[in-house]
Amino acid sequence: MVKSFVQTFVDRYKTTPDTTAGLAYDATHIMFAAIKKANSTDPKAIRDAIAEIKNFSGITGKITISPTRDAIKPAVIVGIENGKYIVKKKYPLLAKFLIENDRNKAVFTSKNAYLG
Repeated sequence: MVKSFVQTFVDRYKTTPDTTAGLAYDATHIMFAAIKKANSTDPKAIRDAIAEIKNFSGITGKITISPTRDAIKPAVIVGIENGKYIVKKKYPLLAKFLIENDRNKAVFTSKNAYLG
């Protein structure tokens, strides 16, 4: 699925997709899935259906939407070394951790993520 997305993007836009492109693709497909599930285009019905999305297979990984419509998914800290992007740290449950705690106090550094 990811290879197909990247190839289609490159064919159309003549550049490789960035993270935002993948996130936008997933968000759009989650909305389409919610409209189908709600069998409606009513905003409240779509909102409620979005909150019921579980284990959605997206370009950026598996996505579950919480009752407050936050995406619960892995997070990755990426750094640049010698002009190349490298994965510094993976947080498989970071999004869930931030939802369950006060995310407004979350502090991210290149070495860790913690509540400040």
